[in-house]
Amino acid sequence: MKKDLWQLNLEQLEALYSEESKKLETRLLSGASWDEVLVLRQTVGELSTVIYKKLNPAHFGHPAEQARRGVD
Repeated sequence: MKKDLWQLNLEQLEALYSEESKKLETRLLSGASWDEVLVLRQTVGELSTVIYKKLNPAHFGHPAEQARRGVD
């Protein structure tokens, strides 16, 4: 997948994830080997990661950029 996934919004990412997941499932159920679907597996994994990180941005920022806790 050559698209810059970070440029897509969550709705677009989720639609793409659903589409690619269904392709993967269909290929596996039709008898494709795990190795044959390597690219699809990687694509679904990348989409999942980007979606998760966009939904939880505070978990992935640089610690030095975070507000200090317990500051009076």
